[in-house]
Amino acid sequence: MEKAKEIASHLNITDFCGSTGWPDRFRNRHGIVYRQISGEAEAVNEDDISSWKNNVLPSLLQDYAPEDVYNADEFGLFLNSCLTIPSFLKTKHAMVEN
Repeated sequence: MEKAKEIASHLNITDFCGSTGWPDRFRNRHGIVYRQISGEAEAVNEDDISSWKNNVLPSLLQDYAPEDVYNADEFGLFLNSCLTIPSFLKTKHAMVEN
């Protein structure tokens, strides 16, 4: 929200009235949740990450053109003003099982 206000000020928009409505609806529509990971769960096995990137991710991306794939930080959206909280999708694809 602060970045939006800063941009509006830079553009001399004096009656700017922003809200968190769009980001909130986007998160709800796409099942994005935020969770703080700590303790033992924080230590992710690098082999699992590599396996997921090499085996699962390509099948998820095959239905999308490269220009249609985005990372939230490409938009400068720092939801909940915290960059250290990872986001997870509420789908079975978000988990790697051994």
